[in-house]
Amino acid sequence: MTRSAVRSSFKYLLLAVLILLMLPVLLGLLLASESVNRWLFQQVQDREPRLQLDFIEGQLWRGWQFEQIVWRDTGIEVVIDQVRFSWSPECLLKTRLCLDDLDVESIRIQTEPSEEPTPERQAVTLPDLNLPLDIQVDRVRIGSLWLNSDEPLLTDINLSARSADDQLIIQQFTGQGPDLDWQLDGELRMAGDWPLQINAAVNLPPMDERDWSADISLNGSLDDLRVEALSQGYLEGTLQAQVRPLQSALPLSLTWEGDAFLPLQTLPETLTLEDLRLAVDGDLDSGFLVEGDAYFHGSEGRVDLNLDAQAGLTGVSDLVLQLNVADAPDRRLLLAADASWEEQLLADATLDVQRFPWQWLYPQDIGAIELEELAMTASLRDMDVSSDLTARLSGVAEQTVELAMTARGNQESVRIAPFELQTEAGKATGEAVIDMGATLAWDVSLLLEKLNPGVFVAQLPGELNGPINSKGRMGESLQLSADWALQGSLRSHPLAISGNVDKQDDAWLIQDLLLRQGDNRIAGSGQWGEQIAADLDINLPRLNTLWPGLVGTVQGKVAATGAASAPDIALNLNGRGLGLEELTLSELDLQGRVSVTDAMPGELTLNTRRMRSGETRLGNMNLTLRGNKASHNLNLTLDRGILDVQTQLTGTLNAERWQGRLTDAELAYEEMIWTLVDSAVFNYRLAPARLRMAAHCWRQQGARLCFDGEQHLLPDRRINLALNDFALDTLQGALPEDFSWDGLLNAQVEFNQAVGGEPLAKVDVSSVNGVVNVTNPEQTLAFPYESLQLNTLLEEGQANTRLLLASEGLGTLDAQVRIDDPAGERALTGQYRIEGLKLDFLRPFLTQVEELHGEVNGRGDISGTLVEPLISGEIRLRDGHVSGPELPVSFEQLNVDVLVAGQRADIDGTWRSGEQGQGSLQGNVTWAPELDLDLTLKGDALPVTVEPYADLSVSPDLNVTLADNRLQVRGQIAVPEGDITVRELPEQAVKLSPDVVIVGQEVEEQEAPLDIRARVQLLIGDQLRFSGFGLTGRLSGRIQVEENMNATGDLNILDGRFRRYGQRLSLRRAQILFAGPISQPFLDIEAVRRVDDVVAGLRLTGRAEAPQSEVFSEPSMAQEQALSYLILGRPLGGDGGDDNMLGQAALALGMAGSGPVAGNIANKLGIDDFQLETEGSGVGTQVVAAGYITEKLSLRYGVGVFEPANQLGLRYDLTRRLYLEAVSGFASSLDFFYRIDF
Repeated sequence: MTRSAVRSSFKYLLLAVLILLMLPVLLGLLLASESVNRWLFQQVQDREPRLQLDFIEGQLWRGWQFEQIVWRDTGIEVVIDQVRFSWSPECLLKTRLCLDDLDVESIRIQTEPSEEPTPERQAVTLPDLNLPLDIQVDRVRIGSLWLNSDEPLLTDINLSARSADDQLIIQQFTGQGPDLDWQLDGELRMAGDWPLQINAAVNLPPMDERDWSADISLNGSLDDLRVEALSQGYLEGTLQAQVRPLQSALPLSLTWEGDAFLPLQTLPETLTLEDLRLAVDGDLDSGFLVEGDAYFHGSEGRVDLNLDAQAGLTGVSDLVLQLNVADAPDRRLLLAADASWEEQLLADATLDVQRFPWQWLYPQDIGAIELEELAMTASLRDMDVSSDLTARLSGVAEQTVELAMTARGNQESVRIAPFELQTEAGKATGEAVIDMGATLAWDVSLLLEKLNPGVFVAQLPGELNGPINSKGRMGESLQLSADWALQGSLRSHPLAISGNVDKQDDAWLIQDLLLRQGDNRIAGSGQWGEQIAADLDINLPRLNTLWPGLVGTVQGKVAATGAASAPDIALNLNGRGLGLEELTLSELDLQGRVSVTDAMPGELTLNTRRMRSGETRLGNMNLTLRGNKASHNLNLTLDRGILDVQTQLTGTLNAERWQGRLTDAELAYEEMIWTLVDSAVFNYRLAPARLRMAAHCWRQQGARLCFDGEQHLLPDRRINLALNDFALDTLQGALPEDFSWDGLLNAQVEFNQAVGGEPLAKVDVSSVNGVVNVTNPEQTLAFPYESLQLNTLLEEGQANTRLLLASEGLGTLDAQVRIDDPAGERALTGQYRIEGLKLDFLRPFLTQVEELHGEVNGRGDISGTLVEPLISGEIRLRDGHVSGPELPVSFEQLNVDVLVAGQRADIDGTWRSGEQGQGSLQGNVTWAPELDLDLTLKGDALPVTVEPYADLSVSPDLNVTLADNRLQVRGQIAVPEGDITVRELPEQAVKLSPDVVIVGQEVEEQEAPLDIRARVQLLIGDQLRFSGFGLTGRLSGRIQVEENMNATGDLNILDGRFRRYGQRLSLRRAQILFAGPISQPFLDIEAVRRVDDVVAGLRLTGRAEAPQSEVFSEPSMAQEQALSYLILGRPLGGDGGDDNMLGQAALALGMAGSGPVAGNIANKLGIDDFQLETEGSGVGTQVVAAGYITEKLSLRYGVGVFEPANQLGLRYDLTRRLYLEAVSGFASSLDFFYRIDF
């Protein structure tokens, strides 16, 4: 080769090398051109038609910007909007790829369901990745991510990460979803099992207005992943799980331990799950075993919950959910179920309830009703459902109810047959078919058999028999046919309820409507279509048979006529002798008519007469309402009652509001009459509801009661009320006759409460320079005061109240109290001060007190709560005096010291009574939580007067305690002297037996009886003089009385004299012995009379209820002779002028067991067939003697035992059935009687 050829070859080689070196530079220069990049992206789109690139600007070295990137393929479309990309090429020199910014406005993904079968799960094997370049991602942002939805799935997604070799570090990964957001960081090694450590904080969607967040930690590897989570807020607890996500069966082991959890705050607290524990263990192939337990704090005890189940992808088996009472496991609810959905939907379930108290978890006021047992089975086969249910309830109106029903059906129709409800008071059976096809249709029949409506309403006992049927269809218009024909009784009166209803097209037809109960009847019929014609006749002459406490009669008629667009309704009701519980009225007249049009013209008149509420007389009421919606007038008059009212109100109503004006009004209470000064305007807005009242005033003599400014009544409240110059003497009608109050009262009330807010108020009541007058028989006492004030300030969370009485004549009373949290705890803090407070002004309010004096001083603190206040301090009464003719003891020079500490008071008091009497009372009283006391009462020579029976000198020494509902009395009462005079027994001397039932009188519920333990010794001196029932003498003895009125001891009558049958007998011996019931003592009494040398007497021995009497004499003689000496003072057989007296004595003796003696005396008087008996009871008891004087003439004579009333009767038999009887006594009569024997 020549030199020139070599040179030429080298030249071409050098040129080729130069070209190879310049190609990357040229390619780089070309890619730096925006037009070249645009051409290249267009070439890519031409070669890949599924890809669409809407390039805006940019080049390789500084990044690209796309308007939209779209990928469309079968079953998927991905649209990426507003893409901006930038990176740092110089990082390649350091073998690193640096992505500075990738910003995407939105990514929208639309997919279609694939018809290809789901591939079988397979285990995943992860490769080892060792990237040749390190990657640095400074910022990736995706504005929103949409997946088959009109709402974004995720928003504001940000990522910052880097990788080196096989290590991936996520520096920040955040985003937001619907009501959630997250922050995540962590590390991942892309080799081996791909170990990782990731931490995330997630704010979950709020639930039930409660925040919910979770801190999640992922550890382990992608092959063996361990999860720990701490949930806070709505659901609090910890989650621990282990899962192998790369395995085809996805093995999982999970445990959850939760704190108290209430799903909804609207649920009762008793449904709070406590100590919830849940465990899940298994895989997708064999299923997951689910176990859980928790408990509830039921309202009356703990309830345990247990859950077991086997769950898989194709069904759930062996599901068992059990609730049972912790202290009584046999009280349970057990649900067992299996379900499968692999080929078709199959499910079976059983529910077994045994006396489970569900109301413990969901408290409801169901009274004594209790679900004793319930058994239900249900099955689902594709869309066919069948179910059987039986149940038993107790406590339904004190009866047991048994329910049984069977249901079969599918999504188109359900048949319930049979249905049976059985009770001790009747049953109901029936069947129903419900069609849920294109239109809803039903066919229901029910048969009642001896069903007692008192099961549902206790006040309506009775019996119902008969059918109830209903059939219809709900389509474009309702078609309905129903009828009922019930017979039976209601509240012991025959009952009939019948009628039928038909609805076809646009017309309703009601026929043969009847409700009849005894004499009460309501009947009617009608039609409602284009024309309306309906009437209802009411005739209720015996309302007392309809409802307990309801009385009177009501008659009337209700009628509706006219076109459906403007029907006229007329009402006419009249009532007589109406009453419900304590509210009664003698007459009621209600007349009304209205046209149901837009104008609503009408008239209503209501008149009532002699209304009363218990003992309160309400008077007569007349109410008239006339007009229409645009203009109507209301007049109300109430008179002849405790309050007289006259008002006139006009108003107008439109679609938005009602506006009324009270133009004339007068309220009168006795002599106090309040009159409306100016009209009062009311404005009520319908929606939203708002009621306002304009400013106005009322006048009463010189007083004015004014509502200042507009008053807000609904929904917020703002009231400003002022009372000025109210004369207190106008209250005289409500005060005692001997008490009067002269002065002026002023008051200012401001009240505000926003909707949902706490009330705020300021109340100032004052009376200055007034006088309280108390009238005694001797004089009138005036007690002037300078100031009487009551001030209350109610603020948010606090109320302050002060009561101040400042008077030189009455004394000073100053109490200041602060109430914290008035709507909640209502805690009290305050002080009180009493200085020189006179008790004299209280005397008119104590009806049994005639004279009252005393001065009270004290001071102390007030604490506790408004419900249970605590008072501490000392209160002293000095120079007290309490007396009156109706009080048995007078208290003079009364001094009492009361030391109060919380809910306990220590008492130390002394007083004098009469000239020598003195007494003392010491001890303590506790009034909360229960009343307890321990008092010692001592006295010496206390004069006790019980009008009109006794004047005694009493010296008590008693200890009285009350604790744990047990009252204990111990000690003695000495009665050394006094006088007892009994002229007649009071009505209370003979009490009714506790088991007596008074017909028509309500029986009051008795509280738990007080346990009384008493042992009191009665010491009677020998100067206690007794006079009564013809007996005089002195008493002495010693008797111990216990709480059951058992007594032990003796009572002696000294120097006794007894007057009876006109004679005065001496008690030679008179002793009454007690050894048991105090009403049944033993008697040992001898009453004698001396006639010359003869001593005749009557000896009584034995129990007082059945004493043995014996007539005796000294010297001894026949008893009839001794009785003659005792009664007549001479032997038998002399002058007969006193035979009546002797006969009366014979009657008494015969009843006392001396029959032979009385019979002998009757024979001597010529009375045959003599009979002696008693009749009557109580104070009307009589001893009756009867016998025949002749064959047809009989004599009957009665002597009162406790009352001086004698009765003489003569009867003459005219025939065997007809006789004439003459009676002379307290009331005399002459009658003919004819006897008929049945």
